[in-house]
Amino acid sequence: LAWGIPNRRLIRLFDTRTGEASPPDLQVKYRGGLPFQLGVSPDCQSVYVSSYSEAAKQRRIHRYDFSTGKETDLLTDAGEMSTYPTVSPDGRWLALYGKLEGGKESGILVLSTGGGPPRMLAPTDLWLHRWTPDSKRLMFVRSVKRPDGQGTEHEMYWVPVEGGVPQSMGIRMPGATFPSLHPDGKRLLFSAFEINFELWALRNLPLK
Repeated sequence: LAWGIPNRRLIRLFDTRTGEASPPDLQVKYRGGLPFQLGVSPDCQSVYVSSYSEAAKQRRIHRYDFSTGKETDLLTDAGEMSTYPTVSPDGRWLALYGKLEGGKESGILVLSTGGGPPRMLAPTDLWLHRWTPDSKRLMFVRSVKRPDGQGTEHEMYWVPVEGGVPQSMGIRMPGATFPSLHPDGKRLLFSAFEINFELWALRNLPLK
């Protein structure tokens, strides 16, 4: 849970098993007026901040250490705002939705948490991406035409973090989003709106 106060963003962590809050609240400093988004590291010791300065026409992605307040830049360039920073479970990679500097195509970008240039992993029109538990692949969705040609629906894909051709996961439904794969690789949880907004669970998936 996150909310803002002047020049600060407060983050409160909760235990998913008990629902209890884990004090104290964590604080992230930021420059007022700049649009930004946050992605907390798996160990909850730091947060990755993606921001954009309209005045400077500059994109900045940095890591903020909760205990020391230290900021470490991962990327500063003239690219557009990148959104939805998501850290891999092993802490090595940061996935975002956006464009490469000077690029025309939007999609899933991946950036090393040690710094360096971002890579376009998979072009897509949607930002709804998730890591697999082993950090080897990213799952995401694309808008595709319905078989009857009436409108669109979402199809789930995944792609190796090293790059390659995205492969369909064989799941295609209206509004299919936010896939969460179990560590055994055979169970998948996701949301969709086949009838209304629903939470779906699939078992015995033939995924490889």
